[in-house]
Amino acid sequence: MSSPEYASEDGTVSLDEVIRGFINTNEYLHEYRLQKLVYLAELLSLRDRDWIRLTTADFKPYMYGAYSDELSERLDELKHEFSTKADTHHGKVVTAYTSPDSDPNLDDDILKLIEEANQMVRNGRFSNEELAEWSKSTLLYEYFPFGEKMDFSKYGENKERLSKDLSKLEQ
Repeated sequence: MSSPEYASEDGTVSLDEVIRGFINTNEYLHEYRLQKLVYLAELLSLRDRDWIRLTTADFKPYMYGAYSDELSERLDELKHEFSTKADTHHGKVVTAYTSPDSDPNLDDDILKLIEEANQMVRNGRFSNEELAEWSKSTLLYEYFPFGEKMDFSKYGENKERLSKDLSKLEQ
């Protein structure tokens, strides 16, 4: 199978397309939850794609769980593509996004990862706060100091832990 134009030589996918993919498959998704969903999809990608990351976005341990500055910046750059509404989260007014103007340019295997991540947390099974707490319980969050870039290859040294971390959402 040839690589789609959005994929790099190392198999990672455009963060913009992953953002579009998640917003396209969720009604009114705000950044807080999107951050955790992309992080979850990164772990699913390691498991399902022979230890290949989904994107090249850096994540770090942060007050509300796994967080990517790059994801936040890209979402801000892409916001004109989405319908929005005001919402509240942690007592603050935040923007919730929906309906990108175009479908994401993603291969079926990547769309499957996005849908799996959505299904694992959908239907009220996990609140935003529970999803954040889950991200804080993962190996990378526990191993790397607050605010320091997470190295996803750490899971390669501890493959059982990846399964354990993902299974916490499957219960």
